[in-house]
Amino acid sequence: MQEGAILLGDKGYDSNVIRAAAAAKNVWANIPGRSNRKQRFAFSGWVYRRAILLNDY
Repeated sequence: MQEGAILLGDKGYDSNVIRAAAAAKNVWANIPGRSNRKQRFAFSGWVYRRAILLNDY
């Protein structure tokens, strides 16, 4: 991944390991948190929805 990229994933990819790997490469992990996660992370629903629209068509 290139520096400054956005990593998109669904709730199944919400893990500390994936978020740490993305942060080490200066990549923004736009992954929604699971319902049982105590710590909140920045998440943009707008970016997430646009990516799904692009993948569907």
